[in-house]
Amino acid sequence: MEEKEKIIAYTCHACGIRGVDPPKSKKGNYMCPECGNQVEISEKRVVKKKEK
Repeated sequence: MEEKEKIIAYTCHACGIRGVDPPKSKKGNYMCPECGNQVEISEKRVVKKKEK
């Protein structure tokens, strides 16, 4: 069985926080969960998980 998982890494320039999987706003932009400003996406990748 193969499962795809997307990882989105972000950096918020307003408050300086970094993390993964930022919440999306209604406009489709990614927002900082701490301060609510728009974040810069630094990395998007899909990780494939294989279960034995």
